[in-house]
Amino acid sequence: MNKVATKKQKDGFDRSLDYDLLEKQLLLNLKKKYLELKVNPSIQKVKAISNIVIALIQLKNGSRISEAIESMEHFCNDLNLKSVEVKISKRKDGAMREIILPNEIKKDMFVYINNYKVLDFTKKLQIQNKIRDYLNKYYASNTHSLRYATVTKLVEIGTPLNIVSK
Repeated sequence: MNKVATKKQKDGFDRSLDYDLLEKQLLLNLKKKYLELKVNPSIQKVKAISNIVIALIQLKNGSRISEAIESMEHFCNDLNLKSVEVKISKRKDGAMREIILPNEIKKDMFVYINNYKVLDFTKKLQIQNKIRDYLNKYYASNTHSLRYATVTKLVEIGTPLNIVSK
């Protein structure tokens, strides 16, 4: 897997990720792992898929990792959901964020994730750490830089700042 961070900021918090390149790499790797899983199922492939799915949810929604994991729990529990509202983790006023399930993520992926029991939603911090390690290893990225990549992309395409800041 190719690393997507720029050299000048690869050790910083915001790794200046290219949203489009990262999205493309995540989707290609998701498709590859999913095809491999259907031919030869294994817990390692399901773990990789769960990490990629959460990363895609976070990237495509510009959410925090905790919000992506919270939405993942809902998507795993109800395979018919297309979106879910989760509490914005840094807000004290109870504000909610709509998380939309990316079209590329198949219901069948959640079935594998549920059947192999690779995510223990009672240990969300442990899930965050595993995703952080996975992203760092395969994408020279971290979970917060995914959020920044989305914010940067939205600003570049001219989304008003009052919308981006939510």
